[in-house]
Amino acid sequence: MWILRRDKDRTPRQQALLDNLAQLWEPFQIARTLAQRFLEMVRQCPRTDQAATFRQWLIDTLASGVSALRNFGASLQQDQAAVEAGLSLRWSNGPVEGSNNRLKFLKRRGYGRAHFDLLRCRVLQTT
Repeated sequence: MWILRRDKDRTPRQQALLDNLAQLWEPFQIARTLAQRFLEMVRQCPRTDQAATFRQWLIDTLASGVSALRNFGASLQQDQAAVEAGLSLRWSNGPVEGSNNRLKFLKRRGYGRAHFDLLRCRVLQTT
C-alpha cells in the first residue's frame, strides 16, 4: 500500500523501507516503478492524451518479470480502447456510478423487502 501513496504522504521510515526493498529485490523495484508510472497516468489532471504513454506502460508491464503486473496488464489489454479513453478524455462517469452505488446500497438495506414506492421515497428524500 505504501507504493501507492504519493511520496509526500509517506513517512521517512516508510520511504527508507521501500528504498531498502528496492535495492535488495529487483522484482520489487520493477513493480514499484511500473505502479508509480500507472498512478501518474491515472492521477493526471486535467486529462491529456495518455494513449501513447499507456501503450508504452503496457509493453513494459507485459515484458516485466512480475507475474501479478503481467496479469494486470493483460486484463487491461483486453479492453485497451476503453482504458485509453478513460485516461485521455476529460469526461468521467464517476458521478453516475456514485449514484448507482448509493441506490444499490439503499436497496440492499431493505433486504429485498423494499418495493419501488419505498425506494422512491428514500432516494428522493436525500436529494
